[in-house]
Amino acid sequence: VDDASFGVYSHRLGDMWLVGGASNVGCAVLRQENFGTDELIRLSDLIDPMEDPPEELKGYYPLTKVGERFPKNDPTAQPILEPKVRPYCPCPCPCSCPCPAPSPSPAPAPAPALLLLLLLPLPLPLPLLLGHRSLHLTRLQPDSRQTYLHALLAAIARVEAEGYAQLKVIARRKGGR
Repeated sequence: VDDASFGVYSHRLGDMWLVGGASNVGCAVLRQENFGTDELIRLSDLIDPMEDPPEELKGYYPLTKVGERFPKNDPTAQPILEPKVRPYCPCPCPCSCPCPAPSPSPAPAPAPALLLLLLLPLPLPLPLLLGHRSLHLTRLQPDSRQTYLHALLAAIARVEAEGYAQLKVIARRKGGR
């Protein structure tokens, strides 16, 4: 079974054929994203493969560069590796966290609030002092690398599953099973 439009090819294996596809998605992205061997082992042990990664991280397409060959042949396909972490807002405001992104040009804090910041001990409920929308506090969650790895591995597995589905479609079209 060969179909260059989808990057599908076959290799002879004895008297049989091994059908496959040449995806640009793969584990090289893990090295590109600076996951070392020890970190991969440690974080992999913490990931529950039966759980999905957070919804906001499910759109990854882990390419190391532009262009995909299989399961869809798209030389313009872009790597999608954002967001890398989930934002966290420590504010006690009534909004539903994580807070929305700050406006492109937040209004500057009034001078009295800045003076007050110098006088009050930390930690401060800054969003309450300065106005929730004028300051967007985010921090990396402690499990952010674990969560990021989980999402990358799930994305690689998703592309792999799409590849197998594509192989089935092509095989049926060519008269196979």
